[in-house]
Amino acid sequence: MYECVMVEEIHESIYDICESVYDNMCYCESNFNEDNITLIQDLINFVEDRMETISKYDMNTILVWYGIDNAVASYNNHYGLNNISINEFTKSLIIFLVIQSFNVENVDELNTPPLSQQSQIQ
Repeated sequence: MYECVMVEEIHESIYDICESVYDNMCYCESNFNEDNITLIQDLINFVEDRMETISKYDMNTILVWYGIDNAVASYNNHYGLNNISINEFTKSLIIFLVIQSFNVENVDELNTPPLSQQSQIQ
C-alpha cells in the first residue's frame, strides 16, 4: 500500500496550493493506493486541476515569491529546459514545484517493525 504525503519543508509561496491538493486527495480518498504509479498519476491530475483555478497573475506572483531563478534551476536539474512547454512555461514550473512537494511512500515498509523487534514478536 502506498500513501501520498506532503514533504515537511514546503516553500511558503506554494504551500497553500499543496495543502489544497492534499486536502482534495484525502477528501476523495485518493491519497492511498496499492499501485504507486496510479497514485502518482492521481497526484498529477489533482495538481493540474488545481492549477486551472489559478490566474496568470497569481502564477507569476508565486514564481516571483519562490524565485524564478530557483524554480528554473530546480526544473533544469530534473528534466532539462528543453523539455518544458514554452506556451505554458509559468504553469509548468509551478506544477513541477508542487509535485516535488509530495512523496509517495510505501506504507507497508513504514509499519514493519525493525528486525530486532520482529524476533521478539514471534
